Amino acid sequence: MKASISLSYSSTCAKAACPGLGVSGSSLARIAPSVLWVVALLNYMDRQMLSTMKNAMMIDIMELEKAENFGRLMAVFLWIYGLMSPVAGIIGDRLNRKWLIVGSLFVWSGVTFAMGYTDDYNVLYGLRAIMGVSEAMARECWRSLRRPLRLREARAPRKSSNEA
Repeated sequence: MKASISLSYSSTCAKAACPGLGVSGSSLARIAPSVLWVVALLNYMDRQMLSTMKNAMMIDIMELEKAENFGRLMAVFLWIYGLMSPVAGIIGDRLNRKWLIVGSLFVWSGVTFAMGYTDDYNVLYGLRAIMGVSEAMARECWRSLRRPLRLREARAPRKSSNEA
C-alpha cells in the first residue's frame, strides 16, 4: 500500500512541477522542504504571538485578565490539535494532500486575520479551536508529503563520476 501512495504522489509531483517556470519534479523535491520550513516558522511565530501579546489583548478583552481564561484560550488550540491529528491523518490519506495544505493555509490566514480584529473572548476561543483543526490538517499532510519527496530524490538514478 505504501508503494501505491508514493507512486501516486510521484505523478502528482510531476504534474505539480512547472515546466513553464523551469521547475522540474526533482527541483520541486528540493524546494518543497524550504517552503514547508517557512510555513512552519510562521506558524510557530503565530503561536508565540498570542502569549507575548497578552497584555495588549487584555485592554480589549477583559476576560483575559483572569489567568484561567487565558490558560483555556491557550489550551483549546492544543487540545483540538491533539484530538484532530489522528483524524487529519486519515483524511490526508483519502484526499489530495496538496489541496488540504492550501485550504489549511487559507483557513489559518483567515483565522489569524479575524483574531486581530475580535474583541470578544468567546469568538477568540472559537477561532483558536478552528486554528487547531486547520493546523492539525496541514501538519499531518506536511509530514506525509515530506517522505515521498525524499524517497523520490533517493531513488533517482545517480551518475557516477566516470559518466561525466
